[in-house]
Amino acid sequence: MRLLCDYSEEVQCVLVAEKKVEPLAVEALLASLQHRGIETSVLNPSDVKVFLDAETGASVIPDVSPNAVVLHRNVMADIELLKIAFGMWRQTSTKILNDFESSLNARNKFVAAINLQMAGIPVSSTLAFSAQSILNFPLQGEFVIKPVRGARGVGVEKRETINDWVEPVEIMPNSYRPFWVAQPVVGANTYDRRAFVVDGVCVALMRREPSGDEWRANVALGADCVAEDPNGVLGKLAEQAVGTLKLDFASVDILDSDNGPVINEVDPWGGFTALSKATGVDVAGKIADLVERRGLASH
Repeated sequence: MRLLCDYSEEVQCVLVAEKKVEPLAVEALLASLQHRGIETSVLNPSDVKVFLDAETGASVIPDVSPNAVVLHRNVMADIELLKIAFGMWRQTSTKILNDFESSLNARNKFVAAINLQMAGIPVSSTLAFSAQSILNFPLQGEFVIKPVRGARGVGVEKRETINDWVEPVEIMPNSYRPFWVAQPVVGANTYDRRAFVVDGVCVALMRREPSGDEWRANVALGADCVAEDPNGVLGKLAEQAVGTLKLDFASVDILDSDNGPVINEVDPWGGFTALSKATGVDVAGKIADLVERRGLASH
């Protein structure tokens, strides 16, 4: 089986994603890519195989045109095999938007925080720990515990003491939570902001406020969203964070602390459909434009 191997001058794209995980984002990307005449195939990550021929060497199945642009979203369940596949694609002329290793580093909240702090970008103090090593917990006061690779607020809990916390092992695969992170509650406000950066530019920004009794400002949990100006200080901070982590595009979550804004998360697979709805900015279209630019540059 081969994908997009006619080697034409047209821009070609392969989207590695599981549609059922986030159908709205995948459909928005497909619509934007197809609107621009970009031939696009969706490759389910579980369908990727790597074959080693004893005489000719290793190859990825299905094959991908060396001139194609590859996108990827939410593939954590198949991460170990995909590391190999993306590494092999990277050795060809295939264009990968969001280098795979850089994406994994960004998805790891603790690794991302270290890299951002080393670059002088403000972040929250963060403790990384395994569920078996929570004695002598150094954080004082109210704090938030979250899986190091979680999303949509799943597994995120607020605590005043670590003694009553039990690892919720049934909520997500272990690949999402090889360890946990804890951060002090930042500021007195419960809202946060989500920005989206594409090709070095913050294209959209919104404020998210929890709804009802919910304290987490996740859209999946009913947060209310209001558009804000992406061209100010927060937009520039988001651009710096995405650039530091060497990503082509990503969502950026920003909190207000007593000392100013801090980066909470940078996610190459971050959601953008609610952001587009709140701001009127076609974020999927901005990503599709980047695919087109990279694809044309490869010819």
